[in-house]
Amino acid sequence: YPPIEAMCRIWKDLLDAGVRPCGLGARDTLRLEAGLPLNGHEFDPATSPAEAGMMRYCTKTEPYFGKESLLHRAANPARLLVPFLLEGRQTARHGQIVLLESGEIIGRVTSGSFCPTAGRALGFAYVTPPHAAPGTRWFIDNGRARLPATVTALPFLKS
Repeated sequence: YPPIEAMCRIWKDLLDAGVRPCGLGARDTLRLEAGLPLNGHEFDPATSPAEAGMMRYCTKTEPYFGKESLLHRAANPARLLVPFLLEGRQTARHGQIVLLESGEIIGRVTSGSFCPTAGRALGFAYVTPPHAAPGTRWFIDNGRARLPATVTALPFLKS
């Protein structure tokens, strides 16, 4: 890390060299298009790796604290993280409700955005296991409309 007093000069040198600044919005669309989860959105200390689709990181065979609980939660998850695609350009946002056509609430959106490389809106949501299979259709209530969404498989971008 550079000294604080050097940062203004480094920033100016980067801009002069043609680097274009970007912010969290750019990071979010890039990581969503890549199908990457974000700490604090797709996973947190209260989320089981089984719910977040991260059991591939829990393959240790030796005993460890919490292993039995983790395996129990993996066998009976209350919710599952799923990637979804939206029709049109409207986006889903963190915290919006996922529901069935009947109005039954089945989950919540963790992340969503219009992604320019994919050319469409996409995101992640936690839903109840019966509604997590690819191809399953449900709706996201954005406060003004119910946006049709379809569960998909990762990666969002195939090429």
